[in-house]
Amino acid sequence: MKKLKFILSTIVLGLFIGNQTFAFASNCLSINKQIIQVNNLLSSHHKDMSINYQIPLYDENERIIAYGYSLQPIGYVIMDTAGYPVEYSFENPCPFTREDRVYYGGPLNYYIKETSQSYRHLMTREQISVSALQLSTSIFKDKEKTAQRNSEPLSLANTNSSYITYELPHATHTYSYNPDGRCGSVAAAIWLMYYDECLNDNTVPSDLVSSNGVTLINYLVPHIEGSDPEKGSSTEDVADGLNWYFQSRGLDQWFVADITYYATISSYIDVIEQNVPVIVDLNSHFLYGEHWVVGYGYSYSYTSQEIIVNDGWGHTGVYISMHYVGNIIY
Repeated sequence: MKKLKFILSTIVLGLFIGNQTFAFASNCLSINKQIIQVNNLLSSHHKDMSINYQIPLYDENERIIAYGYSLQPIGYVIMDTAGYPVEYSFENPCPFTREDRVYYGGPLNYYIKETSQSYRHLMTREQISVSALQLSTSIFKDKEKTAQRNSEPLSLANTNSSYITYELPHATHTYSYNPDGRCGSVAAAIWLMYYDECLNDNTVPSDLVSSNGVTLINYLVPHIEGSDPEKGSSTEDVADGLNWYFQSRGLDQWFVADITYYATISSYIDVIEQNVPVIVDLNSHFLYGEHWVVGYGYSYSYTSQEIIVNDGWGHTGVYISMHYVGNIIY
């Protein structure tokens, strides 16, 4: 009987080790496929770069929901678990290190855990609760499911597709002044300065122009975020604030802020190809209700659609999947 028990125990242990080995092998295969996809993405953009390191990105339940890749000499790529590029940049440094255990809430939202109930944003240094992170990751995962339903799987055979890429001819200002929830005003200020420098140099008067954008941002806040910027701003708030600005400046006969709800890559490209930037609602910044950025380019292939944005935190050259775009203002 003891011998039989030993044999049964050996079989069970062997099955356990075998299953563990298979799971490990499957995980390695998945990661290897992602590495190939990242390299194909770089090749499609004609970038002579290499992967520096790779780390998993987690949700509030410690489950892996994406993988982050640091690029050499500079840049990063984030791929979701379905193999889609969520966001990437070839100009900005990787926002996380391999020493961090990073929690991911969708584009531009990276956190580290401080206590069992609180997290801190790696870029803004804002502290959030575990319930806020749960809301953020649920938005990300819902969009990931939608992306999987609506898009062709990113197979190894077609990730070599060349990207069609376009950027506006004039650079956008890298304003980053956002002590509260005024990202709508930051995006609006960046947008207006582009109009001033490229379309009508009377758009922004000299007394509202400053190197860091603070004067113009503060001027817009009461008309976009209102008296409490921490509540953020809706699509209508931003558009109405810009139209008030045009009217107050006597520019409403030339300029108007229009809205496209539930924008597609085609509607976004239609605006960019008029050589004007686009104010974009990413629908992923839970703290403000939404996060506003300024789109100034696009990059798409047969398998993927990205917009190129100024993130309102001082960075440009950030590529974000179209799956995370809600409404646009132009």
